Amino acid sequence: MAAQAEAERDRRARITLAEGEAMAADRLLEAAQTIEKSPAALQLRLYQAMVQIGEENNTIIVLPRSDRNPQRVWKAKERLTMSVTLTP
Repeated sequence: MAAQAEAERDRRARITLAEGEAMAADRLLEAAQTIEKSPAALQLRLYQAMVQIGEENNTIIVLPRSDRNPQRVWKAKERLTMSVTLTP
C-alpha cells in the first residue's frame, strides 16, 4: 500500500513538473515574439539582465557603449513598455 502511494506521488510530481515546463516554454515563446518586434528590445533585455546580476552579486558592471545614439534605445524602450503594458 505504501509503495502504491509513493508511486502515485511520484506520478503527480512528474505531471506537475511537465506542466510547469510547458508553461515556461509558452512564456519564452511570448517573450521571443515581443523582442522580435523591436530591434532594441534584446539589447535592453541584456542591460536589464546585467543590472540584475550586478545587484545579486553586489557588484558594478561597466560595459562599453555600443550604441552611438542612446536616444534611439530609450525611445525603443518606451515603445516596448507601452506595447507590453497595453497588451491584455
